[in-house]
Amino acid sequence: MAVFISVRYILPTVNYILATKSNILAPVSYILAPVFYILTSVSYILPAVNYILATERSVLAPVSYIFISVNHIEIYRSMVFIRFYII
Repeated sequence: MAVFISVRYILPTVNYILATKSNILAPVSYILAPVFYILTSVSYILPAVNYILATERSVLAPVSYIFISVNHIEIYRSMVFIRFYII
């Protein structure tokens, strides 16, 4: 019987603490809601961005190979020119 009486006195205190906590945390939840909304929209956008970047890399890879070979040819031509110029 004593346990029930002590619980009866403790429950309003617990209820008050929980109500106060929810009042304190309500602004935090209002602040965090847009953040979670933005993060979920970003998580939906990221696969598309990743696909675009992968496609761009595959499109630009041959271009980079062409520029690298042209650069090597230019370096080789300058080396040959320097060699002939020294001789």
